[in-house]
Amino acid sequence: MHPPPPLLSLPRRSPGIFFLAVFLVSLMLATALAPPVSAQVPGRGSILANEELTSRYFDAIRDNPAELRAFFADMPKGGDLHTHINGAIYTETLIDLAAAQNLCVVPSDGTVSPPPCSGSGTVPVREAYRNATLYQNLIDFWLLRNYTPVTMSAYDRFFLVVFPKIGLITRNASPVLCADRSEAAVQNIQYMETILQIRDETGRANALSSSLGYDSNLSRFRENLLAAGIGNIAQNATLALADLSRSSDEALRCGTAGADPGCDVTVRYLYQASRTLPKENVFAQLLLGFEVVNRSPLAVGVNIVGAEDDYTARTDYSLHMEMVGYLRSVYPAVNVTLHAGELAPGLVPPQDLRSHIRDAVVTAGAQRIGHAVDIASEEKSSDTIRLMAGRHIAVEAPFVSNAELLGVEGGAHPFPLYIENGVPVVLATDDEGIERTDLTEQFVIAAGSYPEVTYLDLKQCVRNSLEFSFLRGGSLWAGTGEYSRTVSACSGDVPGSPDPSAGCSAFLGSSEKARMQWQLERSLADFEEQIASNPPVTTQAGIGRQSWLLPVMQYQGSPHPFSLV
Repeated sequence: MHPPPPLLSLPRRSPGIFFLAVFLVSLMLATALAPPVSAQVPGRGSILANEELTSRYFDAIRDNPAELRAFFADMPKGGDLHTHINGAIYTETLIDLAAAQNLCVVPSDGTVSPPPCSGSGTVPVREAYRNATLYQNLIDFWLLRNYTPVTMSAYDRFFLVVFPKIGLITRNASPVLCADRSEAAVQNIQYMETILQIRDETGRANALSSSLGYDSNLSRFRENLLAAGIGNIAQNATLALADLSRSSDEALRCGTAGADPGCDVTVRYLYQASRTLPKENVFAQLLLGFEVVNRSPLAVGVNIVGAEDDYTARTDYSLHMEMVGYLRSVYPAVNVTLHAGELAPGLVPPQDLRSHIRDAVVTAGAQRIGHAVDIASEEKSSDTIRLMAGRHIAVEAPFVSNAELLGVEGGAHPFPLYIENGVPVVLATDDEGIERTDLTEQFVIAAGSYPEVTYLDLKQCVRNSLEFSFLRGGSLWAGTGEYSRTVSACSGDVPGSPDPSAGCSAFLGSSEKARMQWQLERSLADFEEQIASNPPVTTQAGIGRQSWLLPVMQYQGSPHPFSLV
């Protein structure tokens, strides 16, 4: 056997050569074989032809940010698997929520406090509606984008200033979730995994663990926490999640004629633990999260959050990974995604850049990794990447967050490295309100910054967002992360068709994940059909509709998968 090529020196792919190869192979196969059942949808163009035309249009506009923005705004995006409920809400909406709660604010720094607003230099937040300067200042105080570091880095401002200031506004999570869902619907997002905690119950878990004190025997510590009542705390948190979802549905008027589009966005929750607290509190919060996910049909996984460069987060990092690994052994059905590798050279000592991602994968057993941008600084990074690819451990990549908080962007970002080496990637927003971004922008950045990344790569990212979600049920696809074959129950059906066979319908009825994936395939086919049948006119100099359509249009009379008939 010949050894595989070095992992980190794989050749860059040429989109033009790639698509030419796909086209020629498809053409040769078509001359020998009848069109596959899955290639045609009655009354519509060929799925493969539409995909090829969409790819060619994408190549024609990829150097034009405005046209890319319009393209990806319309593109179905599947799921956003990395979004914090408080950070996702835009600051203008925060002002409205604070005013509705009669909250007060210090005009000079944006610190929010409860009423009455009679002391400490506070004024009612609603004063911002009559004071344009105050209104704009509050927006600037409560977001990150456009912040110019002077005495504090953007990273520290994000964790130490912005979130504490808006915490009081977002204590009532229902209107926050409503705003998040409505915005997601506008962006053609059908599913969100929202990172949160039930604050009161987390506070009770902290108090309980502090009263017991830390026990390095994690099994015994867990038993003591359960005996002391953390299971009751988890049950209360489970009921609170159900109330949150129900109140959000009611506020959005779901199930009525006047339903908000946000009703079409399915939300599931990732219960968070904070990595910056004493170790007894961290373990109690993790245990609480595992217990909640074990009880709640709405909670689908556990995450750990907080500044990774924090002293406690750094010094206890290995211990935290051991805690997660232990709890995974006790609760094997509970999913785990972890913030790991949200670091950059200069932010922490070199030793803290050497193994965080690997520890999250190997020790904690994480199924997804959030950020993972410092992989090139880790020891044995090639082995870790191979391991992630082999285990199908997805990376959640929020480009704007990585750029604003860490200064990691463009060629310094490992996004193409993961793509080329078979690590699944999903694009995500992280904290779109505070960072003044959205999921569409992440796709624009991917397309504009990495010329080796193709439309098919980004379509794969979209499909990955459901394939590697923690939605319950089996996948529509026969191979993990491979989107060429469906499971046997649906093997004779066109994915996304409006009338699946009886066997396929039964399978879809048994799996929430598969139903979502079926819906996504329908939406992607509609999107590509629209591009193929009525493509926008590109403004790129020297590139017009004919130049990118001709290589496929000339074969439109042939009975092969690229037929437009």
